Amino acid sequence: ATPVPTATPVPTATPVPTPSPITIVDDLGHTLSFEKVPTKIATISPTATEMLYAAGGTTILRDRSSNFPESVKGIPHVGSAYDPSIETILEYNPDLVIVEAITQARFVPRLSQLGLKVMAVKAESVEDIARNITNLGEIIKKEKI
Repeated sequence: ATPVPTATPVPTATPVPTPSPITIVDDLGHTLSFEKVPTKIATISPTATEMLYAAGGTTILRDRSSNFPESVKGIPHVGSAYDPSIETILEYNPDLVIVEAITQARFVPRLSQLGLKVMAVKAESVEDIARNITNLGEIIKKEKI
């Protein structure tokens, strides 16, 4: 009798789980989804800067009034939070721009039209502050704050 060839099992690749995107709703009600951790973040209000640092992040660009923590004083600025230089923001090509929802909402459409991802934060209550720091911590993968 002729031996019948048997199939050798071919190992199959174990699927590598792809990290699911982080999705948040900012303080202007916009849904933002993050496939990867932003590494070049611009904060153009003191509120935004302080929240990002409280979450464990850092900024590449700030507004002129952002002065806490002390380390941000050496970071380039966009001028006033009330009239930031859009050109300077574009020069730095951030992958996330964080603005203050109440005083800077008017900049969001323009920055978005220019292809920038914009997140609005506010600090009207302790709940706002805690939620935004937590959201930022999730976005930058520093959930343990």
